Amino acid sequence: MINENVLLVSKTSSDSFRSVSEAIANADNGTKIIIEPGIYYENVPLKIDKEISLVGHGHPSEVIVCNILTPVASVYAKEAKIQNITFYRGTEKKQSDFGVVVLAGESIFENCHFISETAYGIKVAGIEANPFFKNCQLYFCNGVGAHLTSNAKSRFENCSIYHNKGSNVVADNGAHPSFENCRIWGSKQTGVYASGESIVSIRSSKIFQNENTNLVVTDEARGDIYSSKIFEGKTRGIVVENNGHVWIEHSDIYEHLHSNIAVLSDSTFRATRCRIHHSVYEGIFITQRGEAFLKESSVYSNKGHNVSVSEKGHISMSDSQIYDSKQNGLLLEKNGEGTLERCDIHHNHYANIKIREKGSITASECSVYNSEQNGLWIKEESSAFFYRCRLFKNGYSNIHSRLNSHVTLSHSESYESRENGIWATRSANVHLKKCHIYKNEAANVQVEKKSVVTIEDCHIYDGEQEGVLVNEWSKVLVSHSKICAHEWDGVVVREGSYLSMEHSAIYDGAQHGLFVEREGTCEVIHCEIYNHQGSNTGVATKGFLSLKKSFLHNANKFGVFAVDEGEATVSQCEIHHHKEGDFRATEESQIYRNEKKQE
Repeated sequence: MINENVLLVSKTSSDSFRSVSEAIANADNGTKIIIEPGIYYENVPLKIDKEISLVGHGHPSEVIVCNILTPVASVYAKEAKIQNITFYRGTEKKQSDFGVVVLAGESIFENCHFISETAYGIKVAGIEANPFFKNCQLYFCNGVGAHLTSNAKSRFENCSIYHNKGSNVVADNGAHPSFENCRIWGSKQTGVYASGESIVSIRSSKIFQNENTNLVVTDEARGDIYSSKIFEGKTRGIVVENNGHVWIEHSDIYEHLHSNIAVLSDSTFRATRCRIHHSVYEGIFITQRGEAFLKESSVYSNKGHNVSVSEKGHISMSDSQIYDSKQNGLLLEKNGEGTLERCDIHHNHYANIKIREKGSITASECSVYNSEQNGLWIKEESSAFFYRCRLFKNGYSNIHSRLNSHVTLSHSESYESRENGIWATRSANVHLKKCHIYKNEAANVQVEKKSVVTIEDCHIYDGEQEGVLVNEWSKVLVSHSKICAHEWDGVVVREGSYLSMEHSAIYDGAQHGLFVEREGTCEVIHCEIYNHQGSNTGVATKGFLSLKKSFLHNANKFGVFAVDEGEATVSQCEIHHHKEGDFRATEESQIYRNEKKQE
């Protein structure tokens, strides 16, 4: 307890001390020292090693304790209370020490100001130090505003730390400061810089308008952030690097001139219920084995990619949104990886998801829609696995796979794109299983240029053009699937391509059901093809069609027709009820039924 033993420091009173240091020297534990308004130039540091109360009488701007030769104060007391004082560290020459240093104890600084023309405004050092700063301001320091080091703890509440030439806050060597309802802004360098296994806790605070990154967490340090805003930095919002770790919740990161968040060099970033938006570059940039985990968060309206992952970086997102980027929604490249669960990715200017240079993604129960370009654009030995996802209403193809990329779409839907539902080109590999692909403006599935697509237990329907279009030496394997109700032919195979279909159906098309041309090859077994406005099957221009153990019926034209040197073989099939005949072959073409040429 502090006794009511009172000493007075005054410039005018005859029965008072003329210097603060003299009053402290004459004080006992429990003494209250009142300092009248004035500027007090001290020649030695205030050595606060007693449990005293040091109170300025008035506003801090009226009670100024100044030292131009040494630090203003050194605090060792177990518990001192210091109020309403400005500590001003002046200098006659370039020096690199501090204004106030706290080396031990749980002293309380309330409504104090700290200004230093040397390196630090305040320094808190040592495992025994745990001061509390309340309603304080640290500003106009020539170096760092607050330096917290050597396993020290400290608490800052309702404080403003701003306009310092160095970083506003530096925590290193195992320090553990906490900030609540604070404003940290306007530094010439970093807002908060945490390194060396320090742990920085930030709650209900604002970090903004610093010349360098607003928050850096590096060298195995950790940042815990809750219900805060980090914004308007001149470079990045948050940088996590060199095994740094950040946990952030219920926070807003926005309007930086570079990335809002960068996760680098084996570091981790975890965000829950956060908003990351309106940066000039990426919303989140992850590289060099960095990892980010987002839950119930939104990344949106960034001028660069909303999320960019490269060089073995990884992002995991659940119950989150990525939207309204001026570039790609999610970019995975150079072995970058992504895992998405129950996410919405939509309304991005380029592709909603772009994957290249051996990038990879696994997505489940996601919706990918309304981009101005592709829903998924993937190339260059990259891979994608989608399970129970919906890709729809994208400006280009919902899925565009090319250049040795691998896509698996399982129990998913691709519909209402302005181009293809699936477009595989230039040696792409696509596997479709238990999918619905429908109502796309170009072919529902288009395969070309030596690509390979397998279609298993799928329903492909209601397309404005072909159901499945196979071009240029490609290969398609169809099993246990339904292809129906297309405005153009249900299936087209051409230009040296190959299609195998078994245990499937093609029906209710506005033109032909299956058409093979230009040296394409098609083998059909155990299938049903019926109810087409044109012919159920046709072959032309040196194409080849094999029908085995299949059922063809009820077309407006032919069951099987062959023209322009096309060739068809029919074995153990039922073919009937075609208005213009079950078979039709021109003179230069051939149809073989049960190994006999059809006349």
